[in-house]
Amino acid sequence: MQTEKADKQILAWCEEGKPALIKNLEMLTNMDSGSDDYPELNAKAAVIKEMLEKAGGKVEMLEAAAPRQGTHNLVATWKGTGKAKIMYMAHYDTVWAKGEAAKRPFTIKDNKAYGPGVNDRQNAIATFPIFLDILLNKMKCTDFNTITIMCNADEEKGSFGSRDLIMELSAQHDVVYSADGSCPDGDEVHTYSRGTAYYDIRIKGVESHSGSAPEKGRNAGYELCHQIMKMRNLGDKAKGTDANWTMGSFGTKSNIIPGIAHGHLNVRISTKDEWDRIENDIRKHIADKLFPESEISFEIRRGRPPFEKNAATDALAEKLIALYKNELGLPLRAVASGGGNDTSYSFQTAPVAIDGFSMGGSKAHSLDEHYNLDHIVPRLYLWLRTAQETMRGNMVPLIKG
Repeated sequence: MQTEKADKQILAWCEEGKPALIKNLEMLTNMDSGSDDYPELNAKAAVIKEMLEKAGGKVEMLEAAAPRQGTHNLVATWKGTGKAKIMYMAHYDTVWAKGEAAKRPFTIKDNKAYGPGVNDRQNAIATFPIFLDILLNKMKCTDFNTITIMCNADEEKGSFGSRDLIMELSAQHDVVYSADGSCPDGDEVHTYSRGTAYYDIRIKGVESHSGSAPEKGRNAGYELCHQIMKMRNLGDKAKGTDANWTMGSFGTKSNIIPGIAHGHLNVRISTKDEWDRIENDIRKHIADKLFPESEISFEIRRGRPPFEKNAATDALAEKLIALYKNELGLPLRAVASGGGNDTSYSFQTAPVAIDGFSMGGSKAHSLDEHYNLDHIVPRLYLWLRTAQETMRGNMVPLIKG
C-alpha cells in the first residue's frame, strides 16, 4: 500500500480503530443470527441498536413487513448542518442455523478471521460504529444533512420483509452505499447484478393402477417432462437471461401412474422486461399439452429486480477507483455482482446506488468463510474519504437536501 498521497491523519485513525473493529466482529460473529431464528435475530438486533446509539445515532427498531413479522429492521440516523443525504446498508442475518456460532466460534489464523457470517455480513455491521466515530468525532465532519444506516434481518431470504422500507429510504437519499460483498482481495465494487424470479409449475394428471389399467392414466410425470423439454431454452444469453429447471418431482407410489407433478424454474434476468417475456412464453407452452386431460398451473414469485448497468453508478465507481488508486496506490475494479442483494431494491428509487462497498472477504456460505483483516485499514479509509467527498458534492450530485 503506497500512501504518499493519503491523508495520514485519517490513515492513523483507521489503524487505531482496527482493534475495536475486530472486537466488534468477534462479538457479532459469536452470536447466532440465522434468517429463520427469530429469537436470535432479535437478540442481535438489540445489540446492534445499542452499538449505533453509542455512536450517536437515533435508532428505530421497526418490525418487518409480512412475511417476516417478528423480525426487525434497524434504521439509524445522524443529522448534520450540510446538504448531503447519504445511506449505508447491510444485513445482519446469516445462512447458519442456531448453534453454529458455538460450534465454530470466531478465530483468527494467518491474519484471517473465521466464523459463521464473519464475511457475510458481520464485517460490515462491525465497521459501522468505528466508521462513524472517526467520521463524526475525529474528523469532525458535519457537512451533511443526514446519514442513515439501515440493517435488515432477511437479506438471505430475499428481503421480502424489508424491501419496501429499503426503497422508501433509498428515495430520500442522494446515494446508497450497499455494504454487501466485495471479493477475496477486497479490490472490487459492484455496478450491476441480475434479478431473480421463481416459477412453480404444478400438473394434475389422472391416476391409475400401473399394472392392471395403465392405459386409463394420464401420467403427470410425462406431462412435466414434456413441458420441461419445451421450455428448456427460455433463457436468452444475448439479453443476460438464464432460465434453468432446478427441481422436480412426480408421483406418490411406485405402482400408481402419477397424477401429480411439480417443477421449479429458476430465472435470472438483466432487464425487467424479461420477466414479462418469460411469463408470456410459459403461458404459451402450457397451453400446448401432451395430454388434453392435464391440468397445468404455474405460480410466479418475482424476487429481486435487476440492478441494471447505468451511467450514474458507473460514474461513481470510476471516482472510487481513482480515489483508491491515487491515495493508497491500490487497485479497485468495477464488476458485476455474482449474486443478488439489496442494492437491487435501492437502485429502483435512489438517484445513485452502488454495491460491493463491504470490507471484502471470501467463501461466504461455506465452512471456510473468512475475512482478511489486512483489508480493514484501506477499506475503512475508502469509506471515510468517500463520505468526505460525498459531502462535498464530488462523488454524486446532491439533489435531496
